[in-house]
Amino acid sequence: MLHLILALLASLHAADWGPTINGLRLSLSTDTPAQNLILTFENTEQRREMFLHLGIAGVHEADQIHLYLTAPDGKRTKLLYTGGNPVAPGRIIPMIVPLLSGSTYTIRTPLNRWYLPSHTKPDFRQSTLHAEIQHAQDIDFRFVDCFGLRIFWYGAARSNLLRLP
Repeated sequence: MLHLILALLASLHAADWGPTINGLRLSLSTDTPAQNLILTFENTEQRREMFLHLGIAGVHEADQIHLYLTAPDGKRTKLLYTGGNPVAPGRIIPMIVPLLSGSTYTIRTPLNRWYLPSHTKPDFRQSTLHAEIQHAQDIDFRFVDCFGLRIFWYGAARSNLLRLP
């Protein structure tokens, strides 16, 4: 009986995930009371680590991650993140996250830092959000090709759909 109760409690806190693409899946959620967006990446591979390119280090923004809002009428809009540093560092360094087998990496951003392209605040009520990341298979050659091993994740992954309260 105790095992059943523990399993039920664990399922209540389980994250919703998008589909797994080449060993990577994404989960989009919020904290309580929906002040921050939480995007989690998970390496689902059993025996393979991977590296995930998220953007440029030093500008406080993972510019390879895109957040979309879908309005009740079906219109899909890419949101802009306004929380980054407006000045790039003296040199451009890729933001690369190592993901060991079974590990996760989480990014937390304030919800009030996301805007529509018109620089107005989106109406999140009755809309859904999802995140996407996409990289071509040749990403290894842009950074490092380690002895012919394909170590960078590539593909087009999408998170679960999130409806805010």
